[in-house]
Amino acid sequence: MALVAPTAPISENNNRIATTAWVNSWAASAIPLASGKIWIGSVGNIATPQSLGTGVATALGVNVGTAGAPVLFNGALGTPASGNGSNLTNIPTTSLTGTLQAAQEPAHTGDCTNSVGSLALTCTSINGVNQTTAWTTYAPTPTSGGGAYTSASSSGSFKVIGKLVHFTITITITTVGSGSGTINVALPIGTTARAANASCGETALTGKGASGRIASGGSSMIIMYVDNTAPSASGVTMTCTGIYEQT
Repeated sequence: MALVAPTAPISENNNRIATTAWVNSWAASAIPLASGKIWIGSVGNIATPQSLGTGVATALGVNVGTAGAPVLFNGALGTPASGNGSNLTNIPTTSLTGTLQAAQEPAHTGDCTNSVGSLALTCTSINGVNQTTAWTTYAPTPTSGGGAYTSASSSGSFKVIGKLVHFTITITITTVGSGSGTINVALPIGTTARAANASCGETALTGKGASGRIASGGSSMIIMYVDNTAPSASGVTMTCTGIYEQT
């Protein structure tokens, strides 16, 4: 129930202060006013009802506000300069704007990581492959295009970045035996998505440049001198460096 103070009936009473007895007498006989309305004075000092607006009465009944804070019910917040958002729900993450405070940054895992509350990311991997580790070693046994080497060895290393394989290898033919023609050696990992070529050079016997030919879909490299002569000979040391894409 709401009560409304009476309007002084004549102008001479407008500036007078009501006595306690008069107020008590009026309150005892006041007529209950309709709910859901705000009663204010208007033209002629007559109190008239004003609508609260859709949902306001309901909001006042189910929401608790604090001093100086608006009470809202299923309505827009507007653009307040500040406020406590500890109990906000149903926030559409696709339309959020602004700057995320460092303290709210969660921890990330995977290729890039950070600590809770830190905006500094440390990226050490690509597609789950750690790029800060040392190259992986491999040592395939070289073979010849024709015949067989009596004694031959190799020492290499490689690094995978995404689907790209970076590799370097040094092949030593100690005793050629019946080996002749090209020097053949396995690639360090996988099969190729397309043809590639490695740069090679003999460093102990002839000093010639050579080419390491890698076929599309292949898993080995075939080495020939750039003048298209065969490199198989005792005492040859051949170093090759290249890149290829894995399938």
